[in-house]
Amino acid sequence: MQCLRCVTKIRVVYVARAVVRGSKGSNGDKVKARNSISIYTLSPQSLAASCGLACHWRTFDKNFMMLQLSAYLGLFWICLGAASVLPLQSEPVLVGMILSNKFSLPVLLAIASIGNTLGSVTNWFLGRGIERFKGRKWFPASEKALERASIWYRRYGKWSLLLSWMPLFGDALTVVAGVLREPIMTFTILVFIAKTGRYVVLTFATLKLMS
Repeated sequence: MQCLRCVTKIRVVYVARAVVRGSKGSNGDKVKARNSISIYTLSPQSLAASCGLACHWRTFDKNFMMLQLSAYLGLFWICLGAASVLPLQSEPVLVGMILSNKFSLPVLLAIASIGNTLGSVTNWFLGRGIERFKGRKWFPASEKALERASIWYRRYGKWSLLLSWMPLFGDALTVVAGVLREPIMTFTILVFIAKTGRYVVLTFATLKLMS
């Protein structure tokens, strides 16, 4: 079944042929008429077949794009959840997508970094309300991790956020930054640098293994 665009082309072919056959002018006029519609030199049957193939290709292309978009969105939410209270790991997902060789590396890095940074921002907000949330099972940092991160943060200040990529300890740092009222803009920039650096190293290591 052809799309509306293809059906229109086929109809134009029939009309154009009828015009050429029904032309009663001189031979020169008939040649001009034929030249003016030379783009439709294919028979309607051949054009219908080619248009049908084009329709199928366009449908396949749209489906492929939707699958890619879904994969990118999945990576974003997993990276966001991995940096927050959810027990997720973003690294295996990113490595798997790189190994598939079906996705743009810059796009993967951007999505992973932004998602993971936003997950840490949720930890910052949890730190602001720590008295309400501390001790709950889903809280992203234990008492010991918070205590150690607090000592580290008071010693090195905001620059300790460059270690926010580290498992467990990094989550605790992002919570402590909220407890100590680190400005959200400074927090976001430093955490984004740390998360991006971690994913860049992981990407290059994966590419090295592939080569």
